[in-house]
Amino acid sequence: MKKIILCLLSLSVILSSCSDAGTTTLVVNGSESALPEELKGLKIYSVSDGSGNVIKVCCFGNRVLGTTYQSGKFKCDAINIYNNDGSTRSYLATSIIVENDSILVIKKK
Repeated sequence: MKKIILCLLSLSVILSSCSDAGTTTLVVNGSESALPEELKGLKIYSVSDGSGNVIKVCCFGNRVLGTTYQSGKFKCDAINIYNNDGSTRSYLATSIIVENDSILVIKKK
């Protein structure tokens, strides 16, 4: 009897943890005092896809800079780079190797 109750309880916890598709939670609102001055305005959202997976979306200056999501067993990052001429380049990355204020080295998918 205890095993049945434990199974039902864990099943209800698992089912209740899945959010509806499109449920969005603001994780970083851009005004945190811990953010350096250069990152004031950075916003990070967690968006549920309805099947228990969460997609992280990073926005700065009303532009989507990157998304992070699970693809099978692997975490994937999509990075958007905005050039000074207004053009945009997008990359799918499996990992960020090195990053500083002027250089970004990624392992492409």
